[in-house]
Amino acid sequence: MIHRLDPAGDPSLLGPALSITRSSITAGFADDRGNLYVDFADGSAIEISADGLYEAWTINGPEGLLLVSCPGGSLAIWGLDTQ
Repeated sequence: MIHRLDPAGDPSLLGPALSITRSSITAGFADDRGNLYVDFADGSAIEISADGLYEAWTINGPEGLLLVSCPGGSLAIWGLDTQ
């Protein structure tokens, strides 16, 4: 089942997102346009598109890793050797 959720819309319609709470992530990918794709152990997945005006998502990881989907559709990365 696919749910299309709009955080700017009716908050009561965001309920399906709660099903991934405490789920284990099996794979994830952030592209250079600021989109995020995450697969979970239970078979569910989320896709978060970049936003033109706001940071659509942020990920904090180990050793100071920080990934941010920047407004306008780019990706900022801190704390990771990208060389």
